[in-house]
Amino acid sequence: MFWKQKECDKKLVDYVQEHYKKWSNLQTINYPEVHIKSPNGLRSEHCSSVYAYNEEDIFYLFFIICCDRSYLKNFQYY
Repeated sequence: MFWKQKECDKKLVDYVQEHYKKWSNLQTINYPEVHIKSPNGLRSEHCSSVYAYNEEDIFYLFFIICCDRSYLKNFQYY
């Protein structure tokens, strides 16, 4: 299971480097774990990272979750 997390961490780092270069990398060193409750009641842990920047007094926040099926979901808040 540990190797999956390492692989997921690397994919997350690569994805962020490619798509979010202008974003703050304040939280790129230690990705917090996210606990997601699925419809069947199971909980799973996922790697995540939060990126934010300020443009014309508007704060943009991206919360990136790296799921164990190796896909990423982005949630953008204004």
